[in-house]
Amino acid sequence: MLIPGIGPAAAAALIAWMGEPGAIGDRQAAGGRRRPRNVLCMAAMAACQFNPEMAELHARLVARGKHRKVAAAAVMRRLIAVANALLRDRRTWQDRTAAAAG
Repeated sequence: MLIPGIGPAAAAALIAWMGEPGAIGDRQAAGGRRRPRNVLCMAAMAACQFNPEMAELHARLVARGKHRKVAAAAVMRRLIAVANALLRDRRTWQDRTAAAAG
C-alpha cells in the first residue's frame, strides 16, 4: 500500500528523480531538489486531505500560528522522511489511526 498522499505517479517520479531513496539519511532526502520538491508539494496537499497523520501535523502547526505554506513544507518533509524510512527498512505503509483499527 502506498502512503496516503503519495500515489503511484508521485512514487514513480520520486524514485526516478531522487535515485537513491532508502540509501540516504532523512536530512539528505528532504533536500531541495527542484523536481522531487514539486512532486512533494502536490503530494503534501493530497496527504493533508487523505492522510489523518499528516492532516493532524498540518492542523497542529497552523494552530500554533505557522503560515499554511510553512505547515505544508513540514508535511512535505515528513512524507519524504517516512517514504525514505519505508524503503530503507523494506516495509510497507500501515495505517495506525483509530479509523483503520475499528
